[in-house]
Amino acid sequence: MNDDQTPIEDGGVVVPPVMPPVQQTAAYPRPQAAPADPNHDPMRFVIPVNPSGLAVAAGYLGLFAVTCVFAPIALVVGLLALRDLKNHPQKTGKGRAIFGLVMGIIGTVTLIVIGVLSIVQK
Repeated sequence: MNDDQTPIEDGGVVVPPVMPPVQQTAAYPRPQAAPADPNHDPMRFVIPVNPSGLAVAAGYLGLFAVTCVFAPIALVVGLLALRDLKNHPQKTGKGRAIFGLVMGIIGTVTLIVIGVLSIVQK
């Protein structure tokens, strides 16, 4: 058996020497990991991290607002989601809430124009 300074050959495989564990001293403390901030987590673009439920609902209602049936609901839920996000800054989903709000406005205006035009043509 060799001393700790040279590798040991064991059946043709070079095994590196075992290093003793690093001692933590007061002069050189081990670095601590920074706490995770959900607002700066890169995974939040792939997977919703701490989302607002109203923002998620507003996003989906905004998608369905193309049919104009869900547009007024998307408008209301988008406003509620933005208020929820303002009251709880740790939650995410502002983009979804804004998307639901914008699509709700566009769909509601379209619905009103279609309604007015159908009444005027009669």
